[in-house]
Amino acid sequence: MEPHIFIATPAYGGKVDLPYLESLLSLKDFFHTKKIASTFRSISNSDIVMTRNAFASILMQDETYSHILFIDADMSFHPSAVLKLINSRHDVCGAIYNGRTLDFELLVQKAQQLKDKKSILSHSLRYNVRPIGNPRTIQLVNGFVKNKGIGMGLCLISRKSLMDLIATGHIQEKPESWRMKFKDVLKGKLYGFFDVIDSEDGPLSEDYSFCWKWINYCNGDVWGLATDKVGHTGPVTFVSAYIDCFQKGSEQPA
Repeated sequence: MEPHIFIATPAYGGKVDLPYLESLLSLKDFFHTKKIASTFRSISNSDIVMTRNAFASILMQDETYSHILFIDADMSFHPSAVLKLINSRHDVCGAIYNGRTLDFELLVQKAQQLKDKKSILSHSLRYNVRPIGNPRTIQLVNGFVKNKGIGMGLCLISRKSLMDLIATGHIQEKPESWRMKFKDVLKGKLYGFFDVIDSEDGPLSEDYSFCWKWINYCNGDVWGLATDKVGHTGPVTFVSAYIDCFQKGSEQPA
C-alpha cells in the first residue's frame, strides 16, 4: 500500500502558531514533490483526549489512509523529519521534542558546566519522552531510540497499529452521544485509543496512555526520532534536537 498520510492538527480555539503554519505549508509542498499522497484536517475542540480519539477514528473509517500524522498547532519542523518517520516503517514513531519553557535553574547550572551553546540550551529544556532504562544514556538505531512513550506533537501512527489495538478488545467504543460531538467529520465509530489510564508508574497523559496500550496490549515498540531539530512554540519558540543532550560527554537533564 502506497502511503496516504492523514495529517491531523488539534487546533484549540481555531488558532495555530505561525511556525507551525510555515512548517505545514513546506510539508505539503514536499509531499507534492515526492508524490506522497496526503489529506489535511483540523479540529477545534477543548478536549485533547477526545480530539485525538476522533482523528484516529476518522482514519479507521477511510481505508485509503495508511497513516495518521499528528502535528500539533504549536510545532515546527523540517519536512525531512517527517520523511524519516515514514521511511522508518515503524508503526508508532515520532520526533522527540522539548517542552515550551526553559528550566532556568538548569540553564544556570549547565552554563557553568558546558561550553557549547547548543548543548546548554538542550540541557535546559524538558523533553516529552518516557525513556527506557537509564535516562542518561541513549542507544540510537538509524536516528531513532526506543522509548516507553513519546509526545504526539509530531507523531506518525500506522493504520495497522490501530487495527491491532482494536483487535485486542481493550479499546472501548465511545457512546453515540460522544461521537455526535464530531458528527461533521466522523461518520463511523468513535474509539477510545487515547483514553487515559493509570499505569504501574501512575496516571499517564493521553499520548503516553496510547503508547502504553500499544506496548502492553500489542507487544509493540515506540520509537522516537532523536537527531532532528524540532520547535515547540510557547511564549517563544524553543528549537532543539534531543540527541544534543548526549553528545560531547554531556548528560540528559535528570
